[in-house]
Amino acid sequence: MSNDAEDRLRRALSAAGSEGNFWERVARAGTPWIDETADGQVEMTLLHRHEDTDIPFRVYVDAGSLTDHHAPALATMTRVEDTDIWFWSTLVTRTWRGAYRFMPVAEDVVDEFDPPGITETTAGVRSRFLGLLDHAVADPFNPRKLDRASLAEMPDAPLQRWWNDDDSETPGKVRESLWESQLLGNVRSVWIHEAGSTPALPDRPLVVILDGRQWIEQHPLAPVLDRAVAAGAMPPAVVVFVDSLDFQTRGRELPCSTAFWEAMIGELIPQVAEHTPCTCDPRRTVVAGQSYGGLAAVFAGLEFPERFGLVSSQSGSFWWPVMSHADQMGPPGGRIAELLRNTEPVPSMTVAMTVGRHEGDMPAHNRAVAELLRERGSAVTFDEFNGGHEWVCWRGELVESLIALLA
Repeated sequence: MSNDAEDRLRRALSAAGSEGNFWERVARAGTPWIDETADGQVEMTLLHRHEDTDIPFRVYVDAGSLTDHHAPALATMTRVEDTDIWFWSTLVTRTWRGAYRFMPVAEDVVDEFDPPGITETTAGVRSRFLGLLDHAVADPFNPRKLDRASLAEMPDAPLQRWWNDDDSETPGKVRESLWESQLLGNVRSVWIHEAGSTPALPDRPLVVILDGRQWIEQHPLAPVLDRAVAAGAMPPAVVVFVDSLDFQTRGRELPCSTAFWEAMIGELIPQVAEHTPCTCDPRRTVVAGQSYGGLAAVFAGLEFPERFGLVSSQSGSFWWPVMSHADQMGPPGGRIAELLRNTEPVPSMTVAMTVGRHEGDMPAHNRAVAELLRERGSAVTFDEFNGGHEWVCWRGELVESLIALLA
């Protein structure tokens, strides 16, 4: 495929007459390039132009679920000889969606972060990716930017209702506040949004969104929910976005932490309700999260059914606490599966679960939890989307799950 893509690029370069004209045409047409194939798939070609005087030693590409940053050898772009054209091409199905970024680096960066044998440990895999990620850049020829990444959607990718690329700011109704937790010993931001609430009703559904800063700053969810309410797809609701503070705190509080949820129920929710009336009914209270947050949401429903009866989980990290490594998968469903087997009685809840088909062993862990939840009496919807472990996939899944749970 690389040779075919390079042949097409050389023909395009020849037709343009010069490399400058070639890049002008790329800028007008935008990227990625998407070409139909005979088998019903599409070929996606990513293009990178390195305009500095120093030619990079290597250009890594991180493309959502299409590349694997755990692999022994990372995906890299190919340079068209004697040009500034770097490319990477792959076949994808017509429904795929994902984010991608480029990491052009010098030889000393490769020596530091990607030396031979770095993937022999989980810590090495992580340090390699995070080190290279510091050099990540978005695709300048793709207008759909997400921080230092770009968004790619194939022709038949499912519609993500009410999401607009230009939602750069959340509406004025989002109020930032501080949660000073005595039980957890920390202070964090929370954001409270009254989605479509005019006038405010005292028994509105409550929605708790984990990793809240992501849904306030990177993928503004509040205006999307306003549009969903305005369209009549979901009822007015009080939405609380809870910050995760930092990587270490998130890793301590979200995976099956009773203390975190006791603080949420005993401190934060009463603080919210004091100024923003909302329901106390668990059948109208949603807790939603992704990855560790999806794991945490199901745990909250199991351990605190008197407060959380509705659960939204996207790509829940149900492998926890045994992470896979070198093709070795831990017990299916991890700690949540253990709780479901050993808890009597298991509280009944309504759960909306989704996971990406291209997330390694994540679908297997999520299927195991979904099956056990059903066996133990919960109402579960489960689906696998054509994408990976990333926010651009979860954002559509999250909104549709909230609509379904609050219907």
